[in-house]
Amino acid sequence: MCRKLIFIFFSIFLSIPLLAICNPIPFKPKPFKKPPLTEVEEKKEIEKEKFVLTFDEVETISPDVYKASGNVRYESKEILLTCDTLIYDKTKETIHAVGNVAVDFKDFTISGNMLDYNTKDKTGSVYDAMGQEKNGDYTVVAKVIRKTGEDWYEVEEAIFTSCNAALPPWSLKVSKGRFHIDHYAFLNNPRFRVRNFPVIYSPYIIWPIKPDRSTGFLLPSLGSSNTKGVSIGTAFYYAPADFWDSTLFYDYYEKAGNGFGVEFRYAMTERNYGYLSGYYIKDRLSNKNRWYFNTGNTGKMGKKWNYLLDVNLISDANFFRDFERDYSRGTKGNFDSFLFLTRKLLDGNLNLVIERGVEYYNYDDRVVEKALPKVEFRLPQTKMKKGIYFSLQTSFTQISKEIYGMSDVSYNRLDLYPRFEAPLFTPPYIDIIPSLEIRETYYTEGTGNGEEKESLLRSQVVCGLNISGPRLFKKYRNLAKHVIEPFAEIKIESTKNSEGYYLYDEIDVLSALGDEVRYGIRNRFYSKDRRLVSEMEISQTKSLDEPLTFVKDKTSKLSPLLFSFKYWPKKLFSFDLKLLYHPVTERIEDRIISLSFSTPKKEQFFRLSYYYSNNPSYDPSIFKARVEELMLNASLRVLNGKCTLQPHIERDLADNRWRNARVIFWYHGSCYNIGFEGGRREIGFFRDTSFRILVSLKQVGTVVDLFGGSEKLTE
Repeated sequence: MCRKLIFIFFSIFLSIPLLAICNPIPFKPKPFKKPPLTEVEEKKEIEKEKFVLTFDEVETISPDVYKASGNVRYESKEILLTCDTLIYDKTKETIHAVGNVAVDFKDFTISGNMLDYNTKDKTGSVYDAMGQEKNGDYTVVAKVIRKTGEDWYEVEEAIFTSCNAALPPWSLKVSKGRFHIDHYAFLNNPRFRVRNFPVIYSPYIIWPIKPDRSTGFLLPSLGSSNTKGVSIGTAFYYAPADFWDSTLFYDYYEKAGNGFGVEFRYAMTERNYGYLSGYYIKDRLSNKNRWYFNTGNTGKMGKKWNYLLDVNLISDANFFRDFERDYSRGTKGNFDSFLFLTRKLLDGNLNLVIERGVEYYNYDDRVVEKALPKVEFRLPQTKMKKGIYFSLQTSFTQISKEIYGMSDVSYNRLDLYPRFEAPLFTPPYIDIIPSLEIRETYYTEGTGNGEEKESLLRSQVVCGLNISGPRLFKKYRNLAKHVIEPFAEIKIESTKNSEGYYLYDEIDVLSALGDEVRYGIRNRFYSKDRRLVSEMEISQTKSLDEPLTFVKDKTSKLSPLLFSFKYWPKKLFSFDLKLLYHPVTERIEDRIISLSFSTPKKEQFFRLSYYYSNNPSYDPSIFKARVEELMLNASLRVLNGKCTLQPHIERDLADNRWRNARVIFWYHGSCYNIGFEGGRREIGFFRDTSFRILVSLKQVGTVVDLFGGSEKLTE
C-alpha cells in the first residue's frame, strides 16, 4: 500500500511543473508567412514612434528634462500612460511617473504607485502594482512588475489568479516569476491557495496563461473501483502550432495493469482535417491484450475527388464496457470502417468505397463483412423530355464474409436500379404522379445447399401511382392557412427470385409483399409567415396479396392504422405523437411520444421520449413482444444560471430496470466550476455504478478529477 501511495504522489508531482490547456480539435488552417514590409510601410511604422503628451502644468527642470503635472497623459505606439506627475528625460529617453499610475501595454494593463520606463528599449518597472490581461482572463498583483521585453514581464512577491475579487476564491502566490503574455508563466515557489489557505506547494511550475491551447501535463485523475482497484491517469498535451496537436495518455490500474494511449489531431486546411487515436493495455484481469484504434479524415484528393476515411478497430466487444463510462460506446456491438471517395460525373456522383464491418455477438464470436471494393454511380432525379423524371443507382461490389471465424463466403454483386416518374398535368389542387421502378441484381453465388452454388439473377418491377388531393384549404385573416389533403399510394409489384441470396446492405432488402395500396388524410396548419406549425396524419396500408398483420392463427391484409401528430409552435420546440391501432386485436399496440426544446445557441436543451410496443405477432418465447422505454436527456441552467443540471436517463419500463441513469451537476463560481457526476448503467448482465468530482479553474482547466465506482455481473 505504501508503494502505491508513493507512486501516486510521484505521478502528481511530475505532472505539476508543466501544465497544459487542451481545447477541442483546432480548425485554424496552417498559417502562411507574412511578406516583408515595403519601404512605404516601414516609413509609416517609424512615424508611429512619435508620442503625444498632454497635461495641466509643465516646468523645465534642466535642458531636455521636463516635469508635467495634473491629468498627465502620455500616448505612443507602444503604451498609453496616465498619472498625476511625470518627469521626461529627452536625452536618456526615460519616463518617471508617480501618483495613480496606469499604463496600458495593449495586451496587458498595469496600475501602481510609481513607474520607471525607458522609451528606447521599451522596458520599465511598476511598483506596488496590479496588472490585468486585456480580456480580463487573469490578474497579477505584485510588489514589482517589470516589463523586460516585448510581451515579457517579471514579478516579485506576486499573486496570480483569474478571479476579479479582493479575496480571490483561488490564487497562486509566488516569490518570483516571469511570464509571456498569452503563453506561459514560469513561477518560483508557487503555493496554490483556496482563499487564504495554502493547499499545494511546488518549487517550480510552468503555468499556461494563454487563451488558446498550450503544451504541458494535464492534471492527473484519481479513482478506484472494486475490479480494477486504485487507478491514476495522467497525460501530456503537445500543441506546437495552431493546426495540429497531440496527447499522450498513461493510466495505472492496481489490478488491471498499465494502459497507454495517444491522440493526434490536425487541420491542414478548412476542408482537410482529421484525427488518430488508440489505446493499449495488457489486462491482467483477463490475461489478454486489449486495445482499440480509431482514425478519421476528410479532405480533397486532386481537383475533383473528395474523400472521407473512418477506421474503427477493437480487440473485443467488451473493451469500451470495461474502460469507458459512456453508455452509447459501452453498448456498441458493431464497428464499421470505410474509405469513401466521390467526384462529380455528368449530373451525378461516382463513388468508390472500401468497407469493413464487424458485428460482435459475444466476447469472441463475430461476423466480419467486407466490400473490396464497391463502385457505384448515383444520378439524382433529373428532368428529361416530355415531363419525365429519371434517376439511376447502379453499383458493382465484391463482397466477402467471415462468420465466427469458421466459414468464409465470397461473391460479386452487380446492381442496376433505374426509376421513372411522369407527373400528369392536373389542376393545382391535385397531384397525380405515376412511377416505374426496375431493379436487376446479379449474384455470382447464391445460398444453395450444393457444393457449387450457382449464380442468381433477382428481378423486381414496381409500378406506382401517387395521388395527393383534391386539397381543401382555408385562409384566415391573420394569413394563417389550414390545408386538408387526402392521399393514396398504389403499388403493383412483381419479383422473381426474391430469396436465395445473401444479405449485405439495403440493396439486398426488398419490400416484396406484393401489390398494396396506402391511403390516408393529412391536416396541415401554416403560420402567417408560411411556416408549417402542425401536421396530423391518419393512414393505413392494405395488401392485395399477402397478410400484413398476424396474431396466432388470425391474419389481416390491413396494416396497423397510423395516427401521427406533429407540433412545432416555435422553431426550437417540437412535439411528436404516434399511435398504431392493430386491426386484429382492435387496440392500440404502439405508442411513441417525444418532446424537445432548446435555446437558440443550444446552451440549454430538453429531450424526452417514450416508446411502447406490444407486437402480438412475436412468439414471446423467442422474441420480446412487449417493449416499453423512457429516455431523457437535458442540460438546464438553474438557480439564476449559477448551476447546470444534466440528467441522462434510459429506463426499461418493461423489465423495470435502469439501463443508464446518470446525473451531472455543475456549480459555476466567478472564476471556477465544481462538478459532480453519479450514475449507474446496465449492459446485458454487466452493471456498474460510478461517481466523479471535478474542479475546473478559469483559464486553467480541470485541476481536480476524482472518480470511483464498482462493477459486477448480475444474473
